[in-house]
Parts: sequence; C-alpha cells; structure tokens
Amino acid sequence: MDRDSSPRSNNDKTPADEATHTNIDEPKYGPRVRPEIPQDCAIGDSDEDDEELVEIQRTMTQSRIMRQKSPEELRKKVIPFHWAPMLSPLSPADIDACETLENATMPDQLRPSNREQIEYRLRKCGSLCMGLFNTYRPRDAKDWWIQTMPHARPVETGRQDGSKRVMFAHIIATLGKHPVVTDDDEQCPPNWRDSAASQSSTLGHQTSGRTICIHSFSVCPEVQGIG
Repeated sequence: MDRDSSPRSNNDKTPADEATHTNIDEPKYGPRVRPEIPQDCAIGDSDEDDEELVEIQRTMTQSRIMRQKSPEELRKKVIPFHWAPMLSPLSPADIDACETLENATMPDQLRPSNREQIEYRLRKCGSLCMGLFNTYRPRDAKDWWIQTMPHARPVETGRQDGSKRVMFAHIIATLGKHPVVTDDDEQCPPNWRDSAASQSSTLGHQTSGRTICIHSFSVCPEVQGIG
C-alpha cells in the first residue's frame, strides 16, 4: 500500500513531532535558576566589623609591646626583689661602696674621685653626698649580683631574714664659693685630716660656700638604662 504523501497541516502533528518540539523549546533540566551570591561575598556591615576587630587587635599588640619595653618591665627583669629605693646621706661607712662604684663606672683617666677624695668629701660634707639604696633579702637575690653587693650592710642587727642595704647609685658633692666649679673645688687640702690646719684652706669643701659642686654622679652598670 502506498504511503499517504499529501501535505499535513500544523494541526496534524504526530506524537514524535510533539516530543521533538518539546525537547527543543524547553530546557532539559527545568527552568533556569539564577545562582545565589554567597553571603560572605556581600559588602555590608560585616566588613566594617572586621576592620574594627583588626584595629582593636593592633592596638592591643602595640600596648603589649610598650609594656614589655617600659622601665617597670625592664626593671623586673634586672632586679628580682621588691624595688623601694631610698636616698640617704653618705657616711664614712660607705667609702668602700663609693670607691667600687667609681671604679665600675669610670675609666682611670676620667675618674673624678680617688679613694682619698671620696673619704675627704664623705667625712667633711657627708650631708651633701647622697646614696640610692635598696633593701633586699638574701634569699630573694640568690643568683643576683651587682658590683657594690660585697659592701652591702645589714639593715638591722639580728634581723631574722638577714636583710641588707645595697647601693645602686651615689652623688658626691661639696660646697664652693664661686659661681662655677673651679679647679680648687676639685681638690682637697693636703693636710685635711688636721681640722685646724685645713680650716683656712681655699682647696676643697668651703663650709661658707653657696655653690653645690657635684664631683660624681655614678650608677651601677648592671642597672643603668632601666628607668
């Protein structure tokens, strides 16, 4: 039997034609869905919060670094015991400590005071010469040492904890009659141990002077630069 070769209208589509038409015109996987933008990519208040958090962390880090470099933190690393320094007038009992401190801080050619000059100034005008001392207990300073430590003296006789007073710095001074320190002020009378003979001397300490002549200002090298 011959096939029907007469033309068909659009209304005469076969099921195969319908299927073909459907596959061409409609998406294979359903309607196209617009992809969502991840929330962490959105620009909004969260970025400002992150910047604020970073700034807070930066500030905290800087504060911690400053504390580590502060004089108090440096001192704690150098001095293991309670730091409560006190100024006290020097006396002949401090001659050895002062000499040790002078030798530790100044080379021979620049040393402002030798032992005799130190003794002269401490005996004649000890009220003008000051020392910076701190009390410590030996058990708190087992592995600690500064050059004046051998000259540390007990705070009180018979104290149970054996506390001692150690010198950290000193100022040695005299009185002079001139507006500035002169060469005569730097010296001491050759016979200064004889009070009557040295009373009229123009060398060294002048009891009626009004100018304070500072001959030495020394700090133990072990504690220099810690505030």
